[in-house]
Amino acid sequence: MRAARKAVRLTQAEAAEVVSVCQATWKKWEAGVHRMPPASFHAFQMTAWNLGGHR
Repeated sequence: MRAARKAVRLTQAEAAEVVSVCQATWKKWEAGVHRMPPASFHAFQMTAWNLGGHR
């Protein structure tokens, strides 16, 4: 999760916004406390490059 987020140069807050969750949820996903639902990861992959990959 962290590597995918950093690859497109997004903060945790920005990444959380991409998949419509709060930053605390994203932080738990990165820490391994909870697993990110596959649909959320897919949405992140589809959207993150456009939002952060071109900074």
